Amino acid sequence: MIRMYLLVLLTGFLFLGCKSSQKAKEEAPPIPVKLARVWHDSLTIPVRSAGLLFAETESKLSFKTGGILKTVSVKEGEKVTKGRILARLDLTEIQARYRQALSAFRKAERDFNRVKKLYADSVATLEQKQNAQTALEVAKADLNIAKFNLTHSEIRAPSAGVVLKIIPEINEMVAPGQPVFLFGSETEKRILKAGVTDKHIARIRLGDKAEIEFDAYPDKKFKATVSEISGTIDPMSATYEVKLKLLPEKTKLFSGFTGKVTIYPSKRVRAALIPYQSLVEADGDRGYVFVVKPDSSVKRVKVAILQTMDQRIAVKSGLEGIERIVAEGAAYLSDGAKVIPR
Repeated sequence: MIRMYLLVLLTGFLFLGCKSSQKAKEEAPPIPVKLARVWHDSLTIPVRSAGLLFAETESKLSFKTGGILKTVSVKEGEKVTKGRILARLDLTEIQARYRQALSAFRKAERDFNRVKKLYADSVATLEQKQNAQTALEVAKADLNIAKFNLTHSEIRAPSAGVVLKIIPEINEMVAPGQPVFLFGSETEKRILKAGVTDKHIARIRLGDKAEIEFDAYPDKKFKATVSEISGTIDPMSATYEVKLKLLPEKTKLFSGFTGKVTIYPSKRVRAALIPYQSLVEADGDRGYVFVVKPDSSVKRVKVAILQTMDQRIAVKSGLEGIERIVAEGAAYLSDGAKVIPR
């Protein structure tokens, strides 16, 4: 009997405790929050990236013929004038071939002149004359080839410019067409190559304005325009290459500078701007915000993030028809919580 009495008493206490807890929960004071207006508009959303600076005209210089690299008369970073000799091959074999072709040409020339006289005296036949003439033409072509190879066994600067990089070492064997120098023409024109994702490439157009910042000049922004847009993706970086032409600038810039790029696309997109503190549980291009319902409770709404912009976030979708959301205090809310705007 006593055991039954204690069981009833304990059940009563538990019931009263649960009822008291539920009542306390229902009577929890509303959480003070601050609301923010959602701005819906067609916006120019900047595209940010990074890239490397290059001279507008860069070329790889090589020998037409293969051989042993004999001399390199410049250093990396050195300025040169047009026509200056930059490097030479060992000419021992190439000069020997030229002399051989020259001797063959002189012999063919003598043979042709002799047959020509004999033909005039009706001693040689027309066929013999034609064969001698053909042999002379072949020997002349061989001589021109040998002369051309001899001439192109040295590399000269195609214009005034800078030797950006020397690739092989002296006494190395270089193949025909193998790059020996990376050469930049002397010009103030510079381009920056940057990679952008497929998410952003569709919004960029030729001629779009851009700003570039270099670590060497932290307090200066360089103006540029989009001059070229790649039509294919780079499989290594999974980005599309965009070339930006810097506007004329007196500040000294060097190839290889790393620049932070901000492109301002001329194509506008429809988006909503919200304060950064209103976004909760962000993951990649997805996140959540809280909106206040008529009964002063909040509802968690999923949004698609387009871009982070300083103190604001551009939202692509999820806030259609919504004018206000919770800003300050959003981090402390849960779905269905009561709030009081202040």
